[in-house]
Amino acid sequence: LCCTLGTIEISIKTNDFASVSAVVYSRQYNKIIKGFDMIDDISDVDFINTRKNQAGEYLTDIGECFVLTRTSSTLSRARDYLYDDLNQLKFDGLRYRRDICK
Repeated sequence: LCCTLGTIEISIKTNDFASVSAVVYSRQYNKIIKGFDMIDDISDVDFINTRKNQAGEYLTDIGECFVLTRTSSTLSRARDYLYDDLNQLKFDGLRYRRDICK
């Protein structure tokens, strides 16, 4: 990759795993997101418009709330893990695509 100031070397590490992500939306403001305690690895959740209240509960905002990603040895298994975790999450106004990797 070249730019006007010189040359930049970029190293991208790859592996044989497949990852699948879903953007979770909310149609309602200030709803408690239940089910994060049922998900094994919350480190693969990228919070966008989500905040915690004083009790440590995650609350929604309207629109994109977070992105959940799951990785496995095959794309179909990663998709299954993703939907297993998404099915654990509950709050009023929850929306996400249900046709990922079909």
